[in-house]
Amino acid sequence: MTKRLLVESWFPVYEVGVEVRRERAGPNVLPPMYFLHLWWARRPLIAVRFLLALSCLSEDGLTVSKNRLLRIFGVMGDPLKSWAKRKFDYPVAESQNPNVYACERFMVETWGRRPTLADFMAGGGTAPFEAIRLGFKQVVAGEYNPVAYLVLKASLEYPVKYGDRIVRDVKKYGNWILRRLKERLKKYYPTWKSEQPKAYIWVRIFKCPTCGIEIPALKDLWLDRKKGYALYPEWHDSKVKFRVVKVELKRGGLAAVKEGPLRGLTFNIAKGYEVRGKLICPKGHVMDAGKVKEYYSSYIEEREAKGYRGVHPAKLAAVVFKDRRYVEPTEDIFEAYKWAEGDLKELWDELIAEELIPLEEVPDGLKTREPIRFGANKFYRLFNARQLLTNAELVRLIREVYAELSKKDPEYAEAVTVYLTLAFGKLLDYNSAITSWDKSQGSINHTFDTHAYAWTWDFAESDMVEERKGGYDWALGNMLKALKGLVERVKGRRDADIRVVYGDAEYMTLDCTPEGGFDIIFMDPPYYDNVQYAELSDFFYVWYKLILRDIFPDMFGTPLTLKDEEAVANPVRHGKEARSFYEDKMLRIFRSSYKALRNDGVLILWFAHKAGEAWISTVKSLLEAGFTITAVWSIHSEMDRSLHVSGKAALRSSLVFICRKRKSKEHGWLTDVLGALEPAVLKRIAELDKMGFIGPDLIMGAIGEALRIAGEKWPIKDPEGKLTTDQILKYVIDRASAMAINHVMRKVSPELETFDPETKFYALACYLYRGAMDYDDARRLALSLGVTTGDPVESIAIKTGLAKYTVSQVRGARVKVVELLDPVERVKSGMVSGQFAVDHIHSAMAVLASHGTVEEAAKHIAELGVNATEIVKVFYEAMRGMDKIGGLENPGELLRIILYRICEPGLHEIMRPERVRKTLDEYLR
Repeated sequence: MTKRLLVESWFPVYEVGVEVRRERAGPNVLPPMYFLHLWWARRPLIAVRFLLALSCLSEDGLTVSKNRLLRIFGVMGDPLKSWAKRKFDYPVAESQNPNVYACERFMVETWGRRPTLADFMAGGGTAPFEAIRLGFKQVVAGEYNPVAYLVLKASLEYPVKYGDRIVRDVKKYGNWILRRLKERLKKYYPTWKSEQPKAYIWVRIFKCPTCGIEIPALKDLWLDRKKGYALYPEWHDSKVKFRVVKVELKRGGLAAVKEGPLRGLTFNIAKGYEVRGKLICPKGHVMDAGKVKEYYSSYIEEREAKGYRGVHPAKLAAVVFKDRRYVEPTEDIFEAYKWAEGDLKELWDELIAEELIPLEEVPDGLKTREPIRFGANKFYRLFNARQLLTNAELVRLIREVYAELSKKDPEYAEAVTVYLTLAFGKLLDYNSAITSWDKSQGSINHTFDTHAYAWTWDFAESDMVEERKGGYDWALGNMLKALKGLVERVKGRRDADIRVVYGDAEYMTLDCTPEGGFDIIFMDPPYYDNVQYAELSDFFYVWYKLILRDIFPDMFGTPLTLKDEEAVANPVRHGKEARSFYEDKMLRIFRSSYKALRNDGVLILWFAHKAGEAWISTVKSLLEAGFTITAVWSIHSEMDRSLHVSGKAALRSSLVFICRKRKSKEHGWLTDVLGALEPAVLKRIAELDKMGFIGPDLIMGAIGEALRIAGEKWPIKDPEGKLTTDQILKYVIDRASAMAINHVMRKVSPELETFDPETKFYALACYLYRGAMDYDDARRLALSLGVTTGDPVESIAIKTGLAKYTVSQVRGARVKVVELLDPVERVKSGMVSGQFAVDHIHSAMAVLASHGTVEEAAKHIAELGVNATEIVKVFYEAMRGMDKIGGLENPGELLRIILYRICEPGLHEIMRPERVRKTLDEYLR
């Protein structure tokens, strides 16, 4: 009999949630995997560690306390108590290696051996890395993307294989490169009055088609909001010159210059010259978005026709120092850049002949179109002249290191070269002509600050000579810090069998399967069209190929990354069939995983977020592939003070599905499934409640149990033939959700069941979702309250003025959100009719929010009758701890005033009209 694993019945959602947040608390505490090299989807390591660790423990074989278990896996304190106090006296859990001896004992007790793990869509490598730390015997990590393949080699294989040696040698050869790079480039980066700059800020410039005056493409005139620096443009003979000024902010968006020759000058710092892609010249003429793009493209073509490369219609506007001081460029600095332009022109043919600069075109794609529209349709056009000279020199120098090292040990030379290349990649990301300047932090926003080739109106360039903070110096140091952290975390794991493989997950899964299959397969697949990994990776690939083509010919032998079988929905490649291509591809990958898994093995599927119903399509694919789902867990990275998921942060929760191979091959009937559903789900709800699960986490746990019941009988058929399998799956999920919501409602307040559905909806939406929820969560909530006609959300929330629809960006995907309206907004908009109990609560809250008297508020509470105090208590519990709802801040405080100053003294009874003043006792007598 297959043992039920602990991960199938218990997961420390809230403790892990606290540690996930600590893991991602800021740039100074990020795990080393996060900053080794950019990858667009990084999953929290501590959450993945617990998923894998609890898969190595049987439910009935746990011999230690839950607290002891947390410590074994690296949580050295009490996360919940520490979170409540906002004080942690123990290290971030991710930074602590698990007790590998205890973990290995658990593995042998549960699996009879140290288990095997495979992840064939490994991306940045989170799951394989944590499997190594836990003591898995064999770890296989695969990728279809060659850039991700490099990241996996550098994260998993080399740190274990070479340890501290690789850190020392990467530093040694990195510094060798750095010295020569600075020697060769020094003339392009002069000092400013004997001080070396940290960075340079460029502003794109356009000529007004009407009057010929230069237009700076600035949204506003700020350089650094915190330090008080700004740009003040002046025009002479239609040409713009930038003055760097230090300012203090006045009213109405005005700023006054504090020092220097322009001291006392006042100007509108908030007013720029770019508005939604259009430009407005100082004389008021408008240059529409089409003309803007046409001008930029023509400028590049005209300049390239004269032999120049790395050309952009842009002016060097400011020079930045490491202490966030800003100055105007000197003539020496302007001339140095012109020198770089001229040298690149003279050297271009030679650099191309040596294959030091890529000539590939940026492919038309879903996330690549913005630069192409401006004429930056080749990868080298995404850099300016000085950046191209730097990049070409780095390609040459890294090649030289490999050539020297490979004479003695080609395998080791490969490893050192990969790290030097990844440091180069970090520089590419932070030193292109489509970066931007962060005006709040005084730093460069990297190229992929969004999951796209975004267009920017200014860009920043790193200085290559400045110590520590400059260009490749910074990139190398940052990468070395990551490498050192990785090595420290895998020390003592030399016996792990680690394989990094390249290929399509659909086929590679079967090609790499050991005899008997894998014990655990982890999968974190792409989410439809959310991130176009191959398109984005091409930015790095075209440069890496110049260094690594002979070292990794299978991975870097094509002009661009392979895309035909990439598991994403890409309308540019697949047109209207993009979604179905993605779903069909994922189904085939799931089927391959089914074949590669041991009969008693576990598939762990991480789904990027729960917003929308896309996860239900994924569930159906899992079931169709032969799996059954034994548990569903929510993983949170954002929490409010009560450890509920706060507002829209709930939309960013990830879902994790624990899956097994289905034993039965026969289909089930809907009537049988529904008969088994209610007792099983209610039992599971009681278990989760006892474990401390609340709100959406309890609901997802209930849905997980329903999916287990449904999965065991899949495919399910309706004896009457009315419902399709899709409709049946949705119905089962809705039923489980309703049972959980009703359980929550009874627990919050039994009296809540007696209220009107609209009041229940508002109170539960606050309690469960903190006022903002995915449309489908709102739909299930409405259904649980008995609203079955038409669109239930429209009926109960939108038409009644309780909520509105908004659209939220969740990890790059547009999600339909139902957002509750706040009491003041409802009253001002005339949406309070007095028909529902919530209307009277909102009227009283609106009075207090508008500085009205307690007596005025009491009149509205009086309309609630004898149940007023209970209703207010329910709303107080639902809103307590909410920072805001809509535009109303701290709504719980208003309810506290109502509860203690109106309800408790009975003021609402005094204020009631005579016709309803009787108490309940009087009425009964």
